[in-house]
Amino acid sequence: MRGRELTIAEAVRLVKRGELDPEEIAASCLDLIRRYDGRFRAFITVFEKPLRKGGKRGPLAGAMISVKDLIHVKGYPTTAGSVAFRENFASENATVVERLLNASATLIGKNNLHELTFGITGFNPHFGTAVNPWKEDRYPGGSTSGGAVAVATGMSLGAIGTDTGGSVRVPAALCGLVGYKPTYGLISRHGVMPLSWTIDTVGVITRTVEDAALLASSLMGPDGKDLSVAVRKAPKLYPLRPRRLRGTVLGKIWP
Repeated sequence: MRGRELTIAEAVRLVKRGELDPEEIAASCLDLIRRYDGRFRAFITVFEKPLRKGGKRGPLAGAMISVKDLIHVKGYPTTAGSVAFRENFASENATVVERLLNASATLIGKNNLHELTFGITGFNPHFGTAVNPWKEDRYPGGSTSGGAVAVATGMSLGAIGTDTGGSVRVPAALCGLVGYKPTYGLISRHGVMPLSWTIDTVGVITRTVEDAALLASSLMGPDGKDLSVAVRKAPKLYPLRPRRLRGTVLGKIWP
């Protein structure tokens, strides 16, 4: 169950030191998918041959990532969790998919979701509702339900989702994970089926804050294909800079 033990940052470090090969990590994640996805329904599409680019190893080499089935992956259907889009095959990769591949991440599949992203439970009558791995009679939250379940079970090390009104943060919270919804305009939405153009953001679900910073930082930056991120400069999230919390204001009641 190697996939359940690794964080993205750990996998990247082990691959960089030559102590682990991405193929080995991918095989472990795919094995978990074969054994458990029928039970937890985290995926709509599994890439039996994981997707990665050749060339030198980038900052995400060793990271096994799944993406919400709202995000275009060339040659595969983007269903948005609905049978209405079962034959909606993508003709190009979303910008976030291209950036993942350029960073040497490995894509292992497309995650289940609340139908058309319109709900926070993860309920899906067409592809089956994803199951919360911590308590199987409970919802995992939505709409990025499958992504949270995949990370919580180790079927992927990180997941890319979308968040309009909580669709990354809710499932992350209900599955005991980290959900990060970046500021609007930091990550391109080109190639992502929309719900609300003025609110939609692409976000990440991971097991640790370090992983969220590493994964999100590889996705941020200007993209001429999405005018909301055409000029915004990406912040430096990774590596993390530890600081003491003494004196930090986390919330303030007003007045």
